[in-house]
Amino acid sequence: MADYVPLSGGEEIQTVRKTRLTSLDVFRGLSIALMIFVDYAGSILPSISHSPWNGIHLADFVMPFFLFIVGVSLALVYKNISNRVLATWKATLRAVKLFLLGVLLQGGYFHGVNSLTYGVDVEKIRWVGILQVKCEVRGDLGPACNSAGMIDRYVLGVEHLYMKPGYRNLEECNTTRNGQVSENSPSWCLAPFDPEGILSSFTAAVTCIIGLHFGHVLIHLEDHKYRLFHWLGFSVSLFALGVFLTFTGIPLNKSLYTISYMLLTSASAGIIFCVLYLLVDVFEYRCLTTPLEWMGRHSLSIFVLVASNIGVIAIQGFYWKYPENNIIHWIITRLVHQ
Repeated sequence: MADYVPLSGGEEIQTVRKTRLTSLDVFRGLSIALMIFVDYAGSILPSISHSPWNGIHLADFVMPFFLFIVGVSLALVYKNISNRVLATWKATLRAVKLFLLGVLLQGGYFHGVNSLTYGVDVEKIRWVGILQVKCEVRGDLGPACNSAGMIDRYVLGVEHLYMKPGYRNLEECNTTRNGQVSENSPSWCLAPFDPEGILSSFTAAVTCIIGLHFGHVLIHLEDHKYRLFHWLGFSVSLFALGVFLTFTGIPLNKSLYTISYMLLTSASAGIIFCVLYLLVDVFEYRCLTTPLEWMGRHSLSIFVLVASNIGVIAIQGFYWKYPENNIIHWIITRLVHQ
């Protein structure tokens, strides 16, 4: 259905009413739901939590899915802006806003359900005392001597890195049930490491570019069949290349965002998007996807309130007689720590 916009000279131009890509909202909602599930269930089921180092678990698909969605969204949002400088400025401003929000959420204002302290130590804010790890082996992809960790330590500083990296769950680190690393573990088990560091961000950006390509196909090809044919062919090719690189010795590693990991997860995102596009936008079957569509349209609010624990901490503020007598503490002690 078209709208008519009157012009100053009495003329009228016909404009096409904007249509929202429902499958993209559903995919975003699915990614949010998956993120919440692995965050809260990962402590109970380690097999779905992030892989300690090499390998891939269910949680390792969440970040590439979001990056893929960002790429598709960029193509759709800025398709009508012909001025590249203006489009770049808008995208940069949006990125800065999200970066500042990330610093606000990760900086330490709310320390979690097990710590009721409040405040930010500026010297330890995670931007993306020094425990150095000596490395003399080139090409090492282990936790101790990879180039990604070395670059982050020199550029960002060890105090601004993630203090509880996933590789602490490796057998070599002898991590106790409460997350403490024993003193007889290798020194690198105690070293911080940022899985979203400088070097890995370059590879992660490729996932976003792949999503951008999907968005451009959506804009320039109008036929559903041609869109799906192009998307599926591209995704299957990426998946096959990722499998090939894995067998040639490039490990699947989310923390390093290796090329094989990038290809496999990006291809998986493309295939899932094709399925959702066919189901929701082509066949218009939305009975089961409506909740995910709603979550996708309010993804940022859900992330801030639920995934960042702000909503959980707010609920934790209601207690009976003593601060420990709250429903969150009861759930953690009864279910998680059993």
